[in-house]
Amino acid sequence: MPLKRRISPLIPILIALLLLALVSQTEIGSMSCRKIIPAKFRTFKIHLPYGYEIHGIDISRYQGDIDWQKLVSARQGNRKISFVFIKATQGANRIDPYFRTNWQQAHQHQVIRGAYHYFEPHVRPDLQAQQFFQHVQLKPGDLPPVLDVEEIGKNSKQQLRQKVKAWLLLAEKKYQVKPILYVPARFYKDILGAQFQDYPIWVAHYYKYKLPETLAWTFWQHSDKGQVPGIQGPVDFNVFRGSSAEFQALRIKP
Repeated sequence: MPLKRRISPLIPILIALLLLALVSQTEIGSMSCRKIIPAKFRTFKIHLPYGYEIHGIDISRYQGDIDWQKLVSARQGNRKISFVFIKATQGANRIDPYFRTNWQQAHQHQVIRGAYHYFEPHVRPDLQAQQFFQHVQLKPGDLPPVLDVEEIGKNSKQQLRQKVKAWLLLAEKKYQVKPILYVPARFYKDILGAQFQDYPIWVAHYYKYKLPETLAWTFWQHSDKGQVPGIQGPVDFNVFRGSSAEFQALRIKP
């Protein structure tokens, strides 16, 4: 019969330390996963860019009927929907069928609101401006009017720039505030150029954690895949570049 080997008293201690290390590694791994995909992102279903305190959305008829009470109650960590841009008009004779309802509901639920016009490059800018003026009455506390430019049509770059500038000047004269220019990042760089840098720029650039430092912007539309309680289907998400005081200063004065 073979002799029984004597088990060192250090072995149970070593085993216990090894198990403790494995548990610790598991916890660290779990924490790392939570850091990459925090639970607070589950409300809006997207990652919100870090470093910005003011978040908002933009809406049109594609969002249909909205439950505004659910919208204003939605939270993702300490983030909420602080502002909403609402499509108002397009071209010389089109109005978004949900504009009036959305415009009124945003005001009633104390969501800071802004209205935008979709620019049609083949239509005279003065006719497009009049279409917007006819349907949008801005009040103190609202955001400045917005011109959405995404197409060049049959225009040259210079022709489009002249038309866009004409609309912006008419809107500034009408509302006594410098309008906001919405434009995709690449379109702004390749088509419109730098002559609009004195306007607040609302730039569309999706699925990035930050924008190029050389791109001047005031609002950033960073995703078209967000979700908000009270809205069925995807919605565009935006951030404001600046502090609360700077955001308040942008709003229309009494």
